[in-house]
Amino acid sequence: MKNLGPPHLSILCFVVASGLSPLCDILYEYPDIGLILGFVERWHLENNTFHLPIGEMTISLDDVWSLLHLPITRKFCSIENLEYEDSFEILTSLLGVDRAITYDELNQSQGGQVKLSWLRELYDSCCDNELWEFVAHAYFLHLVGCTIFANKSATYVRTHYLELFRDIPTCRRYA
Repeated sequence: MKNLGPPHLSILCFVVASGLSPLCDILYEYPDIGLILGFVERWHLENNTFHLPIGEMTISLDDVWSLLHLPITRKFCSIENLEYEDSFEILTSLLGVDRAITYDELNQSQGGQVKLSWLRELYDSCCDNELWEFVAHAYFLHLVGCTIFANKSATYVRTHYLELFRDIPTCRRYA
């Protein structure tokens, strides 16, 4: 998140309306990449636990609330991976990306994901052109791709998360 910085003042109202503003403050100066990757590799999605040499460990909802200040008692957030065509559609409609550029990015990223660096460039471009709705969508995708939905690559974010931001005020309803 430090590479992108705080949200542009013109989209601050969107960020506050979404309920995700606490994530904007997560700016680690010196993350221990080895430690983070070690935890990511030991994460078992099927039972939501870390399998460590000393035993199993899990992160509780109370941990999420106290560390990230995100609500934990609202509507469950459920999304499915998008096929190539659906990823193509959501990038062009919610980020306003040209079809040729979308095609190139999805092919380089090998499917339903985009590079965080590409998102930062798109964010800057949309800010320069004052396309605030696209700026907000790009910011949100980058925000969740660097924080709550980060993956092992640390350079890509899945496009299906954009579906959560189709209607920004409804984000506040999710846990």
